[in-house]
Amino acid sequence: MTFDVIDAHCHVGIDPFGAVCDIKEYIKQATKIDIKKTLLIPVATQIIQKKDMSYLPCMREIEEWKIMYLRKETYNWWQKTIRNPRNPYGDVNEDLFKITRELNTSQNDVVFYNVPLLHPILDDKEETEKILKNEATCAVKIHGISTSTSTKNISKDLVFLLQKYDKQLIVHTDYYDWDPKNHFQKLKKENNPIDRVRFWIDNNLKLNIAHAWRLSKQAVRLAEWNKNISFWIGPDLLLWQEKESLYDKDDNVMKWCLDNIPVNQLLFDTDFWWNIYDRGKWSKRDRWSVDRLIYEWYKKGLNHSDLRSIFYENASRCFKIS
Repeated sequence: MTFDVIDAHCHVGIDPFGAVCDIKEYIKQATKIDIKKTLLIPVATQIIQKKDMSYLPCMREIEEWKIMYLRKETYNWWQKTIRNPRNPYGDVNEDLFKITRELNTSQNDVVFYNVPLLHPILDDKEETEKILKNEATCAVKIHGISTSTSTKNISKDLVFLLQKYDKQLIVHTDYYDWDPKNHFQKLKKENNPIDRVRFWIDNNLKLNIAHAWRLSKQAVRLAEWNKNISFWIGPDLLLWQEKESLYDKDDNVMKWCLDNIPVNQLLFDTDFWWNIYDRGKWSKRDRWSVDRLIYEWYKKGLNHSDLRSIFYENASRCFKIS
């Protein structure tokens, strides 16, 4: 049994703290598992290469729990640091639109859709509106850990613009169950899916929450049957390996999703290149996520239309992909 698949979460770019997301390698893998359409998202901390220099657009330093945002530039023989750069993802997003145009004209195997990055603190209102009103923008993403932000940093202006242009917002989620002892732990705690859901329901926004909602039954109950909120399944292997970041310490993330989340709110995603067996061992990437989902669907006894909804129809509806 085969299905056309929409991958709601694929990365592109070089992350010095993570994977090198080779999109040509992705296409080879995607064609083997019937992925026809893909939402393409820049890696959270992407190396931008210019003619005579390269730079990291969204770095930070923490001093006494206070954040200092930085742009670190590297030239042939020296480096320079700029504090609090405005619109740090401008070049990243420009590269994204260029990449998708080139991919969609150079090959016919997978159609790619743009998901540019936003920074809730450093982006000017004009920059945010430019991105949201662009017809080539399928959705936008805020990565709370990489931007050192959480729901409390979502401004009224951003809420208004998301409503005005009727765009889906994709957010990273995390979980930390103890009293935070450092800034990173504090961010993980603040980026929990429960607070995300409450904020989006209160503001009547469209939300896609990544990372299987960290297996939070409370978050699922809050969002259950809400047509504006959907759940991503991936990266199931990495989540399984890092159970300390999950509310429910379940061994089978896909089974948990099928058992606890309404079918019409589930989206399939590969989270390419992050769905791996062991963080840091990027060469051991996953190739069997479609098969695992079909296997869990078969065991649960869902019907054919339910599986097609997860693989294709739900994402098609959420992101207005024909």
